[in-house]
Amino acid sequence: MYRFFVNEKLNTEIIEDLSNQFYASNYNIKELLQNIFSSDWFFREENIGTKIKSPIELMAGMRRILPMEIQNPENLIAYQKLLGQMLLYPPNVAGWPSGKSWIDSSTLMLRLQMPQIWSGLKPLEVEPKSDDDVEMGMKSAQKQTKGFKNSKIVIDWKKVEDVFKSKNIEDYLLQRKSPALAKTIQQYSGSSVQSQIIKVMSTPEFQLC
Repeated sequence: MYRFFVNEKLNTEIIEDLSNQFYASNYNIKELLQNIFSSDWFFREENIGTKIKSPIELMAGMRRILPMEIQNPENLIAYQKLLGQMLLYPPNVAGWPSGKSWIDSSTLMLRLQMPQIWSGLKPLEVEPKSDDDVEMGMKSAQKQTKGFKNSKIVIDWKKVEDVFKSKNIEDYLLQRKSPALAKTIQQYSGSSVQSQIIKVMSTPEFQLC
């Protein structure tokens, strides 16, 4: 529970305290979660921005930030396959692994390039392979990834600019940031809100929650 909701790096003192409370509550999971989420240490700086977003968390977060129309939403399944998390098709009964298991040489590059791809600045240059272990013979899933084309995403940048105008974009999009990162973003992002948002979303820091 601590590793999943708080931090991959375990704090044995806190975990022991939670274990004692869990035992005293007769193994009441609801009470355990309330103790975790209402504790002061849950909001400490060392527990903020330490977890790597799952592919679904990353995609859902981008969709919430950027108002968009997806003309071929079924093609988003291809992103799930490429990033390693097909909804409703976990690898086993334990579900998906988390943390650094989401990151390898291919998924990291796609994760960092997704803001540019979804903004139409860069094509998606990879195509997911057919995987019958996941697709289970479903023709619909096979069709969605065969001859895959981009999802034709149209972002309402005017609405985005109205919201983020005169705001520090890093404060809204990043859990963790540094002076060096802010300087780099300012140096290379240009003056437009669109450019700044794409640059911030393309940083490793945006991969954390």
